[in-house]
Amino acid sequence: MPYRLPLAAVRAWIHRAATLACLSLATSQAASALPSEHLVAAEVALGRGEYPEAVRTLEASLKGRFDADVATRAARIAFDYNQWHALERLAGNWLAHDGASEAARRFRAIARLQLDRPHEAAQDLRVLIKSAYATPEAAFAGLQEALAGIDATGTAAAALAELVPEYPKVVEAHVAHAELSLRSLNSPQALASAERALALRPGDREALWIRARAHVLARHCELGVGEASGLAAEGSPRDRLLYAWLASACGHAEEVKGLLRELAKQPALRADALELIAGNAFEAGQLDEAETAFRDASAAGRAPDAATFGLAQVAERRGNRQEAERLYSTIATGSRAVAAQLALYRLLNEDGATDLAARVYDQFVAATPERVGATISRAEFMTTHGRPGEAVALCDRALRVYPDDAGIAMTRAAALDRADRVDAALDSLRNLRRARPGDPTVANSLGYTLADRGRDLGEAERLIRDALVARPDSAAIQDSLGWVLFRQNRANEAIPWLERAYAADPEAEVASHLGEARWAAGDRAGAERTWRDALKRTVDRQLLIDTLARHGLGSGPGDAPPQP
Repeated sequence: MPYRLPLAAVRAWIHRAATLACLSLATSQAASALPSEHLVAAEVALGRGEYPEAVRTLEASLKGRFDADVATRAARIAFDYNQWHALERLAGNWLAHDGASEAARRFRAIARLQLDRPHEAAQDLRVLIKSAYATPEAAFAGLQEALAGIDATGTAAAALAELVPEYPKVVEAHVAHAELSLRSLNSPQALASAERALALRPGDREALWIRARAHVLARHCELGVGEASGLAAEGSPRDRLLYAWLASACGHAEEVKGLLRELAKQPALRADALELIAGNAFEAGQLDEAETAFRDASAAGRAPDAATFGLAQVAERRGNRQEAERLYSTIATGSRAVAAQLALYRLLNEDGATDLAARVYDQFVAATPERVGATISRAEFMTTHGRPGEAVALCDRALRVYPDDAGIAMTRAAALDRADRVDAALDSLRNLRRARPGDPTVANSLGYTLADRGRDLGEAERLIRDALVARPDSAAIQDSLGWVLFRQNRANEAIPWLERAYAADPEAEVASHLGEARWAAGDRAGAERTWRDALKRTVDRQLLIDTLARHGLGSGPGDAPPQP
């Protein structure tokens, strides 16, 4: 499943260049007021949500007469609404007229990263490092902050990998590459870059923390938590909070509960500490403690959407659907908005209120800046709940608005596959693979689809292993490798990969795969235990219920989620 990160940092990065060039919102407004039918038509298209048309119209107005204000308006629309090919084209035209434009260079670099073209992006970043920053140290620190905010962190890490050797003595270059590698789920690469930074500057705390986080990501928990403990002991309260987070991720939630309660006494850390206490309690099925901590976190006032989302999950786990729906409905902004509105959509559909569910979700999608993620989530729900035809139609509409979005294309292919249009799904993924040959999520999607359908299993395994090289800590890719090995009747080889994936992401589909491999290997008791334990963790239970039934095992009251 594709994942996305907020674009706040990269938006700030772009905005800095726009400000330096005096290309602010006021400039955009002035541009839109210029006496041109093209500009008026573009604003009308933008108001209708016809983003490709808005950009095309502004591009047309630039033919024969370049205007920096119009170019800026067009580029900002293309950037804000994921029109990456158009953004690259616009920025290239802009640079042809003004080769020194920092704003155009930044726009083109981001477009090329989003299009999975790291080498070409590196060419633009190389110019920016030399021209847009006072020192290389400042340049790489700025790039680290900005590029960590895009969803193409793997491509960004690959672009930086070309540039870092040109600055072998710049610690910030190695740290930036390590951070981007970590965010793209490549702990070996992150560790190597962190070690290079530490060789240049022993004791660099940012590199030391990246190293500890990378060990935990790789599930070398004893090593990572041990290093984090040492850093926390000599660090700030926020260092101790990060240590508690890493320890919790490694299953040591009870050991750090006392530390978290102490940290919760500090106003600046109270909400974060309470949210971690609540999340740990929720995962352990301690719903009373989770509810209390979530309520206290909400009262702390920072990012209340996260605490409200937690309270909604507690209500749903207890079977109080009405309260869960009420709480989810209040979360329309913030980092949990898409997950909350999708949960509300799911509950309303399960209640039979399909028209209401559609209306509420449509209103949310129209209002949220995370339209792409919200659309993908809805299509995935339709696909997994017996409505793949509707999912395909939804993705088709979305691709007309966001033609460059690989996540929508992969979601459409999954829906085609579920609708038994397997050849169409594979054709779509192969086309996407040709367009994005270095994208591990595309390679994994194609490999998994082949494996699941029992087609070209050798090719499927090669694709998945290629994806795993680029993203070795991805639970989704580890699950895919386990599944293709299972499909090749190599259950004993599959089990370790599936266990690793399930430890990192204990979701229903991974549990289903792990149980199937254990069953095939003769461990039927272990398989049943896996499925029944997973039933207690998830509210979306149908896949596991169907899996149990297929093996002659019914689900019963003991498989219900834990009650307080």
